[in-house]
Amino acid sequence: MKHLPVLLASSALVAAVRPAAAQSSRPAPSEASALVVRIVSPPQIGAGIIVGADDARVYIATAKHVVRLGGRHGVFVSFHDSPTDSVKAILADTAAEGVDIAVVTVALGTLRRLPAFDRRGDPKILRFNAAVSPMGCPRGVCWAVPAPADRVIGIDRQGIIFQSVFVNPGSSGGGLFNEYWEVVGMVTGDQPPRANALDIDQVLDQVHAFGHPVSLRRPKVPREGFPLHVGVLVMTSTTKDNNGLEQPSRLPSGRLVGTRRGQTYGLIWHVSGLRLTPPNLAINAAMGGMVSISDGAASFCSHSSRSGSPGSRSASKQATITSSVPMP
Repeated sequence: MKHLPVLLASSALVAAVRPAAAQSSRPAPSEASALVVRIVSPPQIGAGIIVGADDARVYIATAKHVVRLGGRHGVFVSFHDSPTDSVKAILADTAAEGVDIAVVTVALGTLRRLPAFDRRGDPKILRFNAAVSPMGCPRGVCWAVPAPADRVIGIDRQGIIFQSVFVNPGSSGGGLFNEYWEVVGMVTGDQPPRANALDIDQVLDQVHAFGHPVSLRRPKVPREGFPLHVGVLVMTSTTKDNNGLEQPSRLPSGRLVGTRRGQTYGLIWHVSGLRLTPPNLAINAAMGGMVSISDGAASFCSHSSRSGSPGSRSASKQATITSSVPMP
């Protein structure tokens, strides 16, 4: 039983770093799909991402090559909640040569309702083999996503490179979503088995440089959870004096736990402190551990110590566990 806290900590941490099943294995949530539109600029078909709105207009970012003939043949947009309706859009801006970004706008009244804009993801935390889901109009089929999700194979100055047999002509301009269905990129290359996407920060910076409003923002509460968790549990306990009368403990009993999830270096560490003072027993304990994820394996190291026990003021115990487990 003395080793039970260490074993529990070990199993809990290993479970915490197991990758969750890719959300792309089921349909995308409607809140994510609502950010993506179909764009037709004859003879081209593609997609776009709703990135902002003001009192009069809605602003949609897309790949410049999708709308390069828009001035001649017009640009038409369809929304997720009314896919059979087509609205004429205005080609507002195109980026400089070599930057595949353009902005089209439609009147605010053409939407039934604005999408939720709190789905801006962080492309900087994407790593090799991260799950991503492109959403556009490959071969004219809009708002579908691959099952299972595609995987990131590299990130460079040109953007995000991911392996995909799902992207096809028509995917360009669409959104690239992370496992939490947040937009992390805009698809610009649609030739399988590899595809390219500009990271969403670059796209939004360009939209802002055009002078258009940017409403797409990160959520106030991260969908993947906060990187730092601190928990405090205080228990009311008493001790008995020499006369058998219960007296309040000088120090409150309880537990303090801190957990830090590190995405930058693939590390997760935890530290906790424990104090229990039931009658005739005093225990002070501390536990700590770290998980390192590398090349599909998780290495776990845990350290536990306790001091104080019945009949002894300075008794102590220490235990250490080090293990390595393969990751699926």
